[in-house]
Amino acid sequence: MRLQADTRKAGTPLIYCGEGPGVPSTVDLEALEPEVAARRLERWRPFLKDRDVILFDHRGCGRSGRDLKWRPETVPPEIFFADAGGALSYLCEESVKARQRLVADGARLHGYQAIDAAKDIDALRRELELDRFMLLGYSYGAQQLMSYLRVGDAVPSAAVLAGTEGCGDAYKLPLQTDRYFEAQGLLGAYRRAADRIERDRPRLTLHHRRLDCPFELEVGRFGLALAICRRLYAEGTLSQLPALLASISRGESDQLEGWIKRQLPLALRIDGMPYLVDAASGASRERLEQIEREQQASAFGNSMNFPFPQIGAAWQPPDLGDEYRLDPFSPLPALFVSGDLDWNTPLNQARRVAASFPNSTLHVAPGAVHETLMQNSSTLMCMATFLRSQDAIGS
Repeated sequence: MRLQADTRKAGTPLIYCGEGPGVPSTVDLEALEPEVAARRLERWRPFLKDRDVILFDHRGCGRSGRDLKWRPETVPPEIFFADAGGALSYLCEESVKARQRLVADGARLHGYQAIDAAKDIDALRRELELDRFMLLGYSYGAQQLMSYLRVGDAVPSAAVLAGTEGCGDAYKLPLQTDRYFEAQGLLGAYRRAADRIERDRPRLTLHHRRLDCPFELEVGRFGLALAICRRLYAEGTLSQLPALLASISRGESDQLEGWIKRQLPLALRIDGMPYLVDAASGASRERLEQIEREQQASAFGNSMNFPFPQIGAAWQPPDLGDEYRLDPFSPLPALFVSGDLDWNTPLNQARRVAASFPNSTLHVAPGAVHETLMQNSSTLMCMATFLRSQDAIGS
């Protein structure tokens, strides 16, 4: 989707690679109420003052390719949010079924990984006949941007990396979460709530809309950690956590039910695209060993990575290799944007990757979590101003 600049003297077009994997960039404008779409369009206004913005969907989502989703014909097991091993077995079994069906239908699953996705950017650039272009990568899109720098046939004139996920950062280090909670003064409250929920094992009765039947879920320490880690990207999560943890410590489950409901898609739908992409990016043996050590010490176990790395065996993606996982060196003019409260792609990660971009600048957005990096007006203006400065240099 190409958004036209507000000026006739437009600068270098900007290709946007969004978050994910599996989240289409064009979701901002499609299938939304007109007033909602208008609000979403506002994020691009600072850029459209100077240039066209091209929203690029990763292959396997949005406008780029086939749907790789699989919907199990049974309700999830009762222990899905109580026992990590049981939940993993269920997802692996259903993933094997999904892969078999997709392959039988002609899907070429080996192409769903960051290198081939980067080649898609080149194909788009050629189709649009872009001699000059800039790149903006957000979250997984930053990894895709770095993949493009490795394999692309043309060099962008500048790049912005927001919420930087390095090519070797697909799997998180568990103790990062403990340090994050400790910094917010929440680690003790979390430990108390996790101990209480593991003792009580509250049961929730929910309704499966597609199968039109009730089902029950038991929630334990694993489920609490999973529900929290999968929401830490979002605005408002940190402010909601104290009340959630306090209510669980009192033996109440009213607030817990809402948090579990938000994560039901993980149990009710198998989405092959993110499983394939992240498993292909994977991690080095050294990082996997570090994750194994840290999960033993973490109050959250390895819930922040669930169901990785084990789910990869069910999908059998190609391994992109340790050389791919190294931070690429690039003399490209680049702006790195990171939030000081971003748990998903922490500031130290951006600093490490930026060290391989000698012509780069790091902007730290105070109070920003992962979700708000592409919502905050001052941060968006910072990105737009950087790109405008690069147009001036290029001219």
